[in-house]
Amino acid sequence: MKFSKARIWLDVIAVLASFAFAASWAATQARSMRDQSAVARVTAEKKTLCVGRYLIDVPAKSEVSFTGIMLNGFDIVTNKETETAFRKRVEEREAEIAADRGNATSSSEGPMETARDLRVPGMVGRTLIYGRSRSYLMAGERRVDFESVSV
Repeated sequence: MKFSKARIWLDVIAVLASFAFAASWAATQARSMRDQSAVARVTAEKKTLCVGRYLIDVPAKSEVSFTGIMLNGFDIVTNKETETAFRKRVEEREAEIAADRGNATSSSEGPMETARDLRVPGMVGRTLIYGRSRSYLMAGERRVDFESVSV
């Protein structure tokens, strides 16, 4: 049986390619097992965070902080303070708005309209409605009315 040099080289290349493929596959399997064990170790103790409409699992030891966000044009800001300090801050703001009475130089555009306590179990709050302003503009021959209020 005679083998040509070209055939021998093709067989050698095929064997080397097979070994390279097997080595690559084994390395990938080893990495996969190492990654799985690392993920299992990190997520053994986890906590679930709600971020908007998403639930995210993070390691229990993670330090997480949230910054202010804007929702439909409203800034959402959180402050850590006692209930007493919160109530005092709200009372001061309410007194400031009530004292303004819609002065031309004031930051609010009109007087306090209503102030109501928030009635949600387990929560403390107060809704202040003030600074109502009305205006209009003409769009061609049609009058378009605008009204805004601070809450």
